[in-house]
Amino acid sequence: MDAQDVKSNLVLILDFGSQYTHLITRRIRALNVFSLCVNGTSSLKSIADLNPSVIILSGGPHSVHAPNAPCFAPGFIEYVESHKVHVLGICYGLQLIVQQLGGEVRVGEKQEYGRMEIAVEKAVGLFGNKKIGIGKVCG
Repeated sequence: MDAQDVKSNLVLILDFGSQYTHLITRRIRALNVFSLCVNGTSSLKSIADLNPSVIILSGGPHSVHAPNAPCFAPGFIEYVESHKVHVLGICYGLQLIVQQLGGEVRVGEKQEYGRMEIAVEKAVGLFGNKKIGIGKVCG
């Protein structure tokens, strides 16, 4: 078995500029899990050389609709699929995944970055027991 075939326990965070990226990295380390934070536009070779088992794509102040918006390396989707890497996209990172897979990311009325107000109309599913109320600030 080749060394590249053995999954490392690395959680790799691709940083797209969120103010929370380093906090996420520290929280993962606090769980005694090895994590590294690298630039979101890092080359596929540099990502593959690290052999992560999990990749988190951070949020950031960008819009996937903007010209020259940062993106992960060409071949990223194929790499994570073929190497069975678990991927979590947060905010911009999730929008980037959706867009690159051919999904639709709609432009909002205003850019949403950082704290925002939400209105909970009906508590269901995952947040069914969470009492956060109407018009509370979340973030």
